[in-house]
Amino acid sequence: MNHLYPKNPTNVPLSLTMVSEDYKKRVVLAILGVVLFYLCYFGLLVGFSWFTYYMFNSFLNDGSYWELAASVGGLMLVLFTLKFLFKRTGYDDKISIEITQKNHPKLYDFIHQVAKDTNGPKPNKILVNHDVNACVFFNSTLLSLFTPQKKNLLIGLGLVNGLTLSEFKAVMAHEFGHFSQSSMQVGSYVYMANKIIHDMIFERDKWDDILAMWRSIDIRLSFIAWIITPFIWLVRQLMFLIYKLINLLHSSLSREMEFHADKVAVSVSGSDAIVESLWKLEKAFNSWNETLNYTGIASTQKIHSGNLFAHQAALLDQQAAQIEVERESRKTDEQGRSIVFEEKETYSSLSMYASHPSNKDREHNAKHPYIEGEYVADSPWQLFTDAEALQGEVTKRLYLEVMQLKAEEYTPNTARMSQFIAEEKATLDVFGEAYLGNFEQRYLNIPEMAALQASERFSESQVKAQFSRLIQEELPQLMAPVKELDKQYEKLVHLSQGVIKGKEFEYQGAKYKLKDLNIPAQRIVKDRDKLLSDPFRNWDKELLLLSLSSLPASDKDVQLLRIQMLAHFQKDLKNIVSKNNAIGEFYQELANKGQVEEGELMALRNQSNHLVKTINDILKGNEAIAFTPLPNIETLEELLSTLSHNNFKIMHSNSFQNGEFQQLMGNVETLIVNYNRLIQKLIAFLIQPLQEHLEERPMLVADTK
Repeated sequence: MNHLYPKNPTNVPLSLTMVSEDYKKRVVLAILGVVLFYLCYFGLLVGFSWFTYYMFNSFLNDGSYWELAASVGGLMLVLFTLKFLFKRTGYDDKISIEITQKNHPKLYDFIHQVAKDTNGPKPNKILVNHDVNACVFFNSTLLSLFTPQKKNLLIGLGLVNGLTLSEFKAVMAHEFGHFSQSSMQVGSYVYMANKIIHDMIFERDKWDDILAMWRSIDIRLSFIAWIITPFIWLVRQLMFLIYKLINLLHSSLSREMEFHADKVAVSVSGSDAIVESLWKLEKAFNSWNETLNYTGIASTQKIHSGNLFAHQAALLDQQAAQIEVERESRKTDEQGRSIVFEEKETYSSLSMYASHPSNKDREHNAKHPYIEGEYVADSPWQLFTDAEALQGEVTKRLYLEVMQLKAEEYTPNTARMSQFIAEEKATLDVFGEAYLGNFEQRYLNIPEMAALQASERFSESQVKAQFSRLIQEELPQLMAPVKELDKQYEKLVHLSQGVIKGKEFEYQGAKYKLKDLNIPAQRIVKDRDKLLSDPFRNWDKELLLLSLSSLPASDKDVQLLRIQMLAHFQKDLKNIVSKNNAIGEFYQELANKGQVEEGELMALRNQSNHLVKTINDILKGNEAIAFTPLPNIETLEELLSTLSHNNFKIMHSNSFQNGEFQQLMGNVETLIVNYNRLIQKLIAFLIQPLQEHLEERPMLVADTK
């Protein structure tokens, strides 16, 4: 075991892991915020209960109709307050797997040694799942507010793929830093408070239905319901203000808890390991998301993997050279130590509600003072017994539980999945940095087919000269104003999130307050769309003509067919995106209001059903298109299966309560992703013949069988 456990540093100051006075102050403030909520909440409950008792008791003595009505109204308020306290959450974790000391003795020995070195308690359970994360958790229930709960350790296998043994030790030590923090109990109170407040403000259930029915009857019987309604609105607004206060105070505490947990990690692994792990986990996170994206696409074509973590590891291996270049290009501080995270412009690195400090701040915290640590580059997978079997089991659960595949539908073929990913990446590899993201951000302007059919064959030197002019001279000029707008939009987003400190945003001479940032956001998007449309009209025409002119006559007809397909899919996508955006804006408008009328829900439902009809008509029309094979989409049937993988059904009156609306929006987003995938494949085929005249690149292959 010793060779699998990096040595602890020997020059660690005793004061390194002591909590600061600021930390203690933030604990007190967070507790006061939670106490305020529970005083208000139980105060309301007691007040409503007393009112109900008093009015009902008066009714028994006097027999007054008004007192009976008031007592019924009071009972409704009691039920409104009480129902959230005992509401069960529907979350059921079916992915995580508990691993035992018997089956994984090396991992348990490693974890127990980390616990010993950090003076933390051993975890009650160790579980693994698919995430690129590790965390401490315990059951947050009503009981957990009054009794200590045993803490469990959850390790994401996506995290294990991205780290060395030293970095894995640092991350585990960070988590055990949390194990030792008694302030974690505050998080349990905050969790319960957030759960109650969220349900109070946003959830609508049978209680709300009964109140609505009560209001709909004769006013002589329903006047109390009309009195209750605005009172409930006031309660919800009060709770929302308390919600913001609690989370502001707890976020401040959480940041201090992260700093302290990092110090604990430094004490047993040195300063570099925890900082490097933060940097590499971003790479692991991106590669895992990429793997999941490929997984979703491949599943529409009934291609499944037996080990998704093998694909994530392969993607990380492909980035190894670039990662090393990034590491070698780092700047150094006064002591000659590399700086992993650099400041970006003059933006504040801290959002008001962020629960984690910025990586830059965490690096500074971990390296002051700097502690030298042993670096072991071996993989932490050595700690797991039969790692591939464990990866396979978690992969299977992802398919069955998250992607909702039936057991008989799950037919894993890891090699086929690897081939699928390679072909998808070949498409993306066509789009190099020289294109400045141009082809990924807009619709191409497609000229009349007659003009394209009249194109003549060019010589290689002509193709090279014209392509160089388009890409190296004209494209940077066209994209420059777009990039400036991107910077403006990024600044606006940072301002809205609290990353930038400021009270207003200026755009084209006009100033906007923070509450009105949606107005300049819409202006920027509109202006950006204009810059990516009309100014590119001639550029697009020249590019497409050049693509055709670079090909022999025998290939020209197929390329023209690809352009026709591109025009068809772009038209469909514009239609879908336009209607989907309108629904999104309307939904956000209703969400901001809080209280939504039935007529507004009906209007949203009608808009959604119009989108459903549009999509189904579009998908039906795809059955008649002229098709030529594309990478990983070799037949028209595969194309139709990819686009029609999700069903688009008409919504009904209860669609907002049973999750159908959210499912529809998710299905539309998936459809948009699939359309963009098709468009990218077609554009890649259009520009590839031009690139071949300039440099050697991997050929895109479409099976024409």
